[in-house]
This record gives sequence, C-alpha cells and structure tokens, in this order.
Amino acid sequence: MLRIDVKFAWRASLLLAALSFLRLPVASAQESAAANQPRDPDPPGESADPDSLPVMFPHPETDRLWLSGQANFISQWHPGFHSPYSGKNSLSAEAQDATSRVLTLFTGLTSTSEILCDVQETGGHGVGEALGLAGFLNLDVVRNPSLGKAPYIARLMWHQIIPLSHERAPAGRNPFSLFSLLPERCIEIRFGKLSMADFFDLNSYGTDSNFQFMNWTVDNNGAYDYAADTRGFTFAAMAEYHHNRHVIVRFAEALMPKVANGIHLDADLSRARRECGVGTSRWAPAPARRCIAAVDLREPREHGRLPNGDR
Repeated sequence: MLRIDVKFAWRASLLLAALSFLRLPVASAQESAAANQPRDPDPPGESADPDSLPVMFPHPETDRLWLSGQANFISQWHPGFHSPYSGKNSLSAEAQDATSRVLTLFTGLTSTSEILCDVQETGGHGVGEALGLAGFLNLDVVRNPSLGKAPYIARLMWHQIIPLSHERAPAGRNPFSLFSLLPERCIEIRFGKLSMADFFDLNSYGTDSNFQFMNWTVDNNGAYDYAADTRGFTFAAMAEYHHNRHVIVRFAEALMPKVANGIHLDADLSRARRECGVGTSRWAPAPARRCIAAVDLREPREHGRLPNGDR
C-alpha cells in the first residue's frame, strides 16, 4: 500500500506554489533587493517600471490580489583541515557539505487598505550545524533545531495609507506594498508581524541574504536585528511620513524576545521593547537629475530590565 508522508506533502506543495509564482532573479542582486524593499522615492523624472523584472506570471497593476513565491537553496562545502584542538561547538575539521532551503509564499489582498501574509518553510542544514564560526556562512540556517520544519507564518500585517495631498505618483508594487498609486504626501501605518530589517535596514548591498551576501557579519545591520525571534520576525507597529517623494520619516515600536535569539516574544512593553526611527532626505540638483544626494538619520533605542531589576 502506498504511504504518504504528510510532512513531505507539505513541503512539496509549498515548493510548487513558490516555484509557480517565482520571480526570476535575472537582474543583479542590487536590483532584486530593491524590488523587495518598501517604497522609497525614485529619482525625479523616473518612475517605477512594473515590467522591469521578468516574472513567470503577470502581476496586473490593478489586481487586488498578490501571489508570488521565492525558493532559496544554498549548498556549501569545506575541505578537511588541521585542527590542534576542538570542542563540541567547534567547526569540524573533517570535510563536510550541507544544503539549506527557504521556501516563501507571498500573498496579499488590497482595497483601501492591505492585508499581507507570507508563509515560509525552512529545512536542511548548515556546515557544522551553524557552529564554530563567529561569522557563519549561511544566514538561512536557524540555530535552533527544536523549531521543527513545519510551515509557519513569517509576516502578517495590516497596511493603511492616509493621504495628505490630492497629487498621486506611481509606486512600484512589491510583496510589502501592493498600491500602484500613492499620494505625494501621506502617512503609512503598518501593524502586525514583520521583520524590522525589511523597513529599516535599507542598505542596497547587504540587506537581503536571499539575493546578496550570506555571511552573518556583513548582511544585516545588527542595530535593527535585536527585535526579532529566532527566525528574524517580531510584532510591531510602524508609522511613516512621506513628503513629495523626497523626505521619509519612519518610526516603529516592536516586541523583544524573552531571551536573546529566542523564539518567544515578550508582550509586556513595560518590561522590554524596541524603538527604531529613521529619517531619509533625497534630492537631485537641477543640472544633473541622476546625481542624487541622500542623508539618513537613524536612531534605534532599546528598553528593558535585567533579571535583577537593574537597567
């Protein structure tokens, strides 16, 4: 009799769904990461082109439903090397290889507001089981094998636009914002489960381990990574102010994990919380519109108490 592995069926279904709507990474890493970032102002005279990144299925600008997927497989290997001493948390001196995977299904529904929901499934292993290196080689490997391999909700957020002007400008749709037109001046509000790095760590060269650097030491800005569970997500409320596509002010307050890098978040804001703020100003001199100057002001702040009550 044929026996069906339920866990295998889950993974296969999620993989097929992700591959069915996969955005092909034919563009450069920087362009791919930019496509996944929340709305930031474009250079004057240029607008987002929805057809600039090829897709297997079209995403109409007026469609209320968003469905896309992403599949990441990372295989790594190291040869054997001489090690005069080692312990249980050391990188093994024997040659070894490992492969990890992250399958993500992005979904969203938009009307006057948006509901965004992303489902992920992770599995596989990292070289040395993610031990033995301070700057580990693969960000997709979670250092907690007890979490299991069942699919989980990575992001689940409500997104609302409050217009402050009648003028509207094109906005490139992406898994974090489905609106094709946005007011020149507006307030954006987000609430729910999200990753702080998605909205605050906007380094063009090292903010997305799925397309760019994979090493823990160079990918994400650690200042925004503390408010996260083991998988990198937290519950937060965030507000943004956009002024004429040149000035953005963003502030968020998020839950902290009960223990460092733990899976459980502390819901008591009086005991622990994380506050992040960023202000960005961009402008282009009239003689050279492609020359853009940018000034970023960032202020992460953390509140919490140690077990003995001291700050």
